Amino acid sequence: MTKREEEVLNLIKENPLISQKDCAAILNISRSAVAGHIMNLSEKGYIKGKGYILKDEPYAVVIGGSNMDIQGSPSSAFISRDSNPGTVHVSAGGVGRNIAENLSRLGISVKLLTLLGNDLYGKQLLEDTKSAGVDMNHVKILNESPTSTYLSILDEKKDMISAISSMSIMDNFNTDYIDRNHRLINSASILVIDANLPGEIINHLISKYRNMAIFIDTVSTAKAEKVKDIIGRFHTIKPNILEAEVLSGMKIYSLDDMKKASLVLLDKGVKRVFLTMGEKGILYSDSDQSFLYKSEPVKPVNTTGAGDAFTAALTYCFLMDYSIIQTLDFASSASALTVLHEDTINKNLTVEYIQKMMKGDK
Repeated sequence: MTKREEEVLNLIKENPLISQKDCAAILNISRSAVAGHIMNLSEKGYIKGKGYILKDEPYAVVIGGSNMDIQGSPSSAFISRDSNPGTVHVSAGGVGRNIAENLSRLGISVKLLTLLGNDLYGKQLLEDTKSAGVDMNHVKILNESPTSTYLSILDEKKDMISAISSMSIMDNFNTDYIDRNHRLINSASILVIDANLPGEIINHLISKYRNMAIFIDTVSTAKAEKVKDIIGRFHTIKPNILEAEVLSGMKIYSLDDMKKASLVLLDKGVKRVFLTMGEKGILYSDSDQSFLYKSEPVKPVNTTGAGDAFTAALTYCFLMDYSIIQTLDFASSASALTVLHEDTINKNLTVEYIQKMMKGDK
């Protein structure tokens, strides 16, 4: 039991009906952090009762895209502009959907708002995501639009060469759908969105839920363009170098440039920046500190789901009130475990599995 968990447990012992809000005020931490500590205490067996505080289960809401991923990988060195012998793999994907599934596999209650077509891919995505523990009761099914698909080509090293996303269904995201789910969103401990959403919807969300901690996955340079003028409204962002260039409006050639770009984003209002650089590490920055973090490299099998796992892990760590170093260790390990699996999602991803990875037990 951690020191903070002990403090929460002592408050519950004194008043079994104490609210999470009162707990947070007494300990000077966030309500979502209290919820995370209570979850840990329950899992460890310290809390077995059914007091009011235990009924108020924390959950995350993820709003974003769901795709069927179709991935091709060559058997030998990739030859451009030619037919390459290899394998084609189909799996459930989509940035928002992937983040939601990863969160669920980490033990977080998560509700997904997304659009699916009333077709074979849509039905498969619905079933696969439900079976992973994600609440899909609020998904919108459309008869007139096909489910999104994402086609990617990897090279012989399993790094992505190029990809095409067919996501016209996302144009049907509207504010009515968001507003019908207002109570669900407003009661969440955290809101995670991906930049596949239409700009109008992103603006609507950050305006309506400005008092919530909102994490965004910028997805790509093209999608980052949609949020560059409002990026300061988000709590946590995880851009790569190219996305950071778009968001900051400056070119990045060196570590010093990365620090300057991160400072630009912080000055706009972002609370935390995790600037990812692949094998070169992660530059973390907030109002108090900025430093380069590196983890042990792994030989990837499939790199396409690494960022989604990282974002999910950042969300988990925020809810659990982890320190920044704990967060970087945990998120990097979650990402590493994901690239070691052939699917976009590592079905074996659990907190215990990540902790073993952190200890070097691969």
